[in-house]
This record gives sequence, C-alpha cells and structure tokens, in this order.
Amino acid sequence: MSPWHVVGAPEEAWDGHLHGERVAGIDLVLVRVAGAWHALSDECTHAGCLLSEDGELLDGVLICNCHGSEFVPASGELVMGPADAPLETFAVRVVEGRVEVELPEG
Repeated sequence: MSPWHVVGAPEEAWDGHLHGERVAGIDLVLVRVAGAWHALSDECTHAGCLLSEDGELLDGVLICNCHGSEFVPASGELVMGPADAPLETFAVRVVEGRVEVELPEG
C-alpha cells in the first residue's frame, strides 16, 4: 500500500483556511499558505487542542487559540509557547487535482 493518501481536492481548502482530516488513524490539519500546501499534526503539542477547530492562520503563522502557541506551517517549528515542541509535518503533493499526504507506513 502506498504511503500517499488522498485527503481531498484543492478546492476544499484555500489560503488561510484550516482543514482537519483524519487519515489512516492520524489527525491532520491542512493549510495552504501563498499557494503552498502544508500538512501537520492536528494536535497542539501543549494541551492537545485540535488546531483545525481551535486554531487560526494569522500572518502566515499557525496559532492555537487554546493557549496561544504559535507554529510555522511549512516546518512545524515552534515560534512561541507555552508549547515546548514543534508539530509533526507530513509531505503534501497535488496529483490530478487531488491533495495527497505522505504518511508513515505501518
């Protein structure tokens, strides 16, 4: 089985919109920033809030509104806590109009 999983068509999300998706048992948040797609773990590393429900994208930064942690969508890098760890990221590609995310096999 391929590690690439279809998560939807590009029309289902747009710049600045957070889109939550559960794929192969993994909760993901997808976002498109300036035309580039990013897939990250949907759970904030601070208190486990779902970014797709409690987050927003502001000036290119993914913000968890539960407690204010901030992350870089492209790398998952932590910009500001209270979280003390980055978000896990996953490769994204668009093939024949569908967004696909590469997940670990297993």
